[in-house]
Amino acid sequence: MVGSIIATKTTIKIKWPVLTTDQIAVIEAAVSDPDSPFVPVSYTDMCGETVERTVYFGTPSYTLYSWADGLTLVKDASVEGIEQ
Repeated sequence: MVGSIIATKTTIKIKWPVLTTDQIAVIEAAVSDPDSPFVPVSYTDMCGETVERTVYFGTPSYTLYSWADGLTLVKDASVEGIEQ
């Protein structure tokens, strides 16, 4: 099978350190809105340039970290944004 490349899309992996469940809820709301699946994002690339892209997000992943003192913490939260 032979074909031509018609587009190159950027994938952005976003990771956070330890977060509370309230902070996770904010992330979920931002990346899981079925009424607005495409979101404009700005970030600094590897060359130090500010880049703007419109992306849609994959499924977020989290690792439950602690239930100490009634506070639930999550670590290694991440999600990928794929350019539209």
